[in-house]
Parts: sequence; C-alpha cells; structure tokens
Amino acid sequence: MLLINRIRCEDDTVLTSRYFNDFQYHLGVGIDGGNDFPRRFIKNGTIKFIDLSIPDDGTIEKAREHLEWPSFGKDAGFVHMGGPRYLKLKNMSDAHIESILQKNGEEGTLYLTAQYIRYFKAELEYREKNNIVVKESIYE
Repeated sequence: MLLINRIRCEDDTVLTSRYFNDFQYHLGVGIDGGNDFPRRFIKNGTIKFIDLSIPDDGTIEKAREHLEWPSFGKDAGFVHMGGPRYLKLKNMSDAHIESILQKNGEEGTLYLTAQYIRYFKAELEYREKNNIVVKESIYE
C-alpha cells in the first residue's frame, strides 16, 4: 500500500497514478495502480525514472503530509476549471472530512477505500488531540 504513487521522468515530468486504473504515460514510461499497488511500464527497458512513491507505514504523521484527496470545490465549481484540485490530508477542512465520511456509500457517492476511512478518522482524532482546527477555504 502507498500514500502516493508517483515517478519523475528523465525530463523532470512527474506522473502520479491516483486510483486503481489511472494509467499515466510519458516518453516511454508508464505508471498505474493508484495507492493500491505500484505498477511501472518501461518501453524497451532503456528509459530511466526516479520513483517518488511514498509507502504507507501506518502513521498519521506521514499520511497527513502525503495522502491526497480530489476536491471539486463547493458545488463542483472546479469541474469547469480543469478538474479537481488535490488536497493533502492535513489541509482538508474538518467539515470536508466529516462530510466525506458521513456520505460514504450514499447513492451518487464513491465508496471510500479502507485506507481513506482509516486516515480520515485518524486525522480528525489527531486534530482533536492537538487542538487543530482547519476551516473551509475556497479551494475545497
């Protein structure tokens, strides 16, 4: 399991596979698998890349820095601006995390993976324990 599945190509282009079947390809290098598994594809076996993936070590401290969530903004406003913005767990508002957990599995919503459920709950506990409040911003 990974917190982020990412590589840097020879020309410094960074590819990130964010979900299970999210194949990304650039200059003979491909990446897939999202956070579930790292899969790499190399054309002709001669192209080099740097693996920037972050393994999931089970700690909230590491997850806060590297686990990302796609946000389309309030009322899906970012859909018209080129797609979602990816927020680090530590930057998501309390209300946003609570809303995602509450709506998980409702009709019209995606089911969260066990990894996201675990870290969303752990993040809220971490904030409560450390007196951290993250308010909503226009970027959510």
